[in-house]
Amino acid sequence: MSKVLINQYWSKNFYPMCALCKMVLFFAPLGVLHYFEHVPSPSKSYWEKKKRYLFVNGGENVENLVNLNENLKRLSDSENPFAELMIDYISRVKKKSEWVLQNLMFIEFYTEYGNVTPLLNIMSLSKSFARFFYNEHEIFRKMRRNLSIKLLTALMTSSAGWDTLSLYVVDYIKNPNSIHHIFYGAMAVELYENYKKYWRDVDMTEKIKRVKGKLWNLYNQGKDIRKEFIKNNQENKIKSIAYKLLNAARTNNTKLFMDTILRIYMSFDRVVPSVFLDTLNSETSLQAAAYSFISGLLGESNPEQNKKESESDE
Repeated sequence: MSKVLINQYWSKNFYPMCALCKMVLFFAPLGVLHYFEHVPSPSKSYWEKKKRYLFVNGGENVENLVNLNENLKRLSDSENPFAELMIDYISRVKKKSEWVLQNLMFIEFYTEYGNVTPLLNIMSLSKSFARFFYNEHEIFRKMRRNLSIKLLTALMTSSAGWDTLSLYVVDYIKNPNSIHHIFYGAMAVELYENYKKYWRDVDMTEKIKRVKGKLWNLYNQGKDIRKEFIKNNQENKIKSIAYKLLNAARTNNTKLFMDTILRIYMSFDRVVPSVFLDTLNSETSLQAAAYSFISGLLGESNPEQNKKESESDE
């Protein structure tokens, strides 16, 4: 370990590390969780498996800190250990308040071939994210592991949640059994955007409730139109329309989105539902509206499954 590395906490002085500190750091990897994450290749034509290491810093004392990381290891075989740990922790501090979450810090590190030093991501929770996750954490249990981890990381670090979600949409469009993960991902990003804007407002709860209602309405409109395509033997058109709506969402092209929606409803001699017009001048973003409608449009035509999903979230 170099003796001239800048210390960020001691006014950037070149203090050498003591022997005990070196020994503690040498054994530090024993206390971290390692897991594999699927990330897009440089060409984005396929997915690569990358090994990651994760440590949680926080809690009220050393015993709590040890328990946090032991719980993370215990959950490592679950579908989504990252979200499960946070949800598990929240369930235990629920009787306190969301400020407890702000003491958590997630430290992720990994190395790439040819790099001398490891790459380090440090993620802490803002007040708006703490309140959002405190109230809406169950959404992340409904997503696939890689998607929920990526979204959690993006939202915690204030990265573009919609850009993260768009990486997965094309793959999920190809598999109707997976498209509902995109709906929950869109809901998570949209709700967090609203928490960031309105978390200080007294009527925030009502605003969040309205957003959820509109997204479920758009999802159900997609399901309803899917039935029309099937009834008129035009099911082969569904995916091409979904890709067109997806392009509108990615480029934030409201005109393309509304033109496509108008053509769909006019082709079946139906009136465009008011929820689409409300999207143009309300709290709901174009991306959230498009992803919600696409999820319903491409979802498996299993009414009981969709009904259970809807009821469990309301």
